[in-house]
Amino acid sequence: MQRLFLNLVVLFVGCLTMPANLSAEDAADYFSRGNILQNNGDFDKAIAAYSQAVRIVDVSNPTHVAMIFSKRGTAWANKGNYDKAIADFDQALPLFDSKDVTSLATVWCWRGSAWASKGEYGKAIADLNQALAINPKYGNAFYNRGVSWYKAGEYGKAIADYSQVLTFDPSYAQAYAGLAWIEATCPDEKYRDGKKAVENASKAYQRTERTNWHCICTLAAAYAESGDFEKAKEWQAKAVELAAPDKSATDKDRQEMRARLELYKQGKPYREEMKRQ
Repeated sequence: MQRLFLNLVVLFVGCLTMPANLSAEDAADYFSRGNILQNNGDFDKAIAAYSQAVRIVDVSNPTHVAMIFSKRGTAWANKGNYDKAIADFDQALPLFDSKDVTSLATVWCWRGSAWASKGEYGKAIADLNQALAINPKYGNAFYNRGVSWYKAGEYGKAIADYSQVLTFDPSYAQAYAGLAWIEATCPDEKYRDGKKAVENASKAYQRTERTNWHCICTLAAAYAESGDFEKAKEWQAKAVELAAPDKSATDKDRQEMRARLELYKQGKPYREEMKRQ
C-alpha cells in the first residue's frame, strides 16, 4: 500500500507540471499512439508517447497508470534496455487490482523474460513461477520458464515446460522449436534424439511463415543430429540466406550460422556448450 501511495504521489507531482494545453483525457490518445508505434517497431517514439501518457494520466485510476508503465516496459525490452523495462514493470505490478489476474500474470511473465534476457535466470524463474501461480495454464509463462531452465543448464526441466505448453496449445511453434533444439544440440547426450528433433523442428517450421531463420536453423541442426547432412546443409544454407537482410539477425548470429554450415559440410552435428548450473 505504501508503494502504491508513493507511485501515485510521484505521478501527481508530474501532472502539476504538464503543459496547460494537455488534459488527462489526452492520456488515452498517447497510450494508443504508443501501442501503434510499438507494433510498427518504432520503439523510441513509442516510449516517448507512453512517457507523455504517464505524465497526464488520471492518477485516481491506478489500473490505467499500470497499463502505461507495462507497455512502456515492453518497449524498453524490445529496445534491449532490460533495466528500464524491469523498472517500469516494478512500477506497474503494485498498481493492478489483485482481481485482475490476466494483467498480473502477463506483467510477471514480461518481467521474468526481461530478467532472463539479462542472464538473471533465478530471478526470471521466480517471476515466471509467480505468473503460473496466478494462471496455471499460462502457456507463455511455461515457455519462457523453459527458456530460462534451458539457459541455466536444466535441460530436463526445460523439456518439461516446453511439453507443458503444448498440452494447452498444440500450435505453439516456439515450444516445438525449443524441444527440437535440445534434442538436436544438447551437450548431454541423454537428451539428444535425432528422430524426435526432426519431428518437432518440422512442426515448428510448419507453424511459422516458413521464412523464420531461427526455426530453419533448428531444422538443419535436427537433420544433422539424425545423420542426414545433405538436408542439414540445404536448410542451413537457406537460413543463412534468409538472415542476411534481416535486421533482427546480428553479425554474431550470421557468423554462428555460417560456422554451423561448415560443420555440416564436414559431416559433423552441432553441439551447444554445457551450461553452468
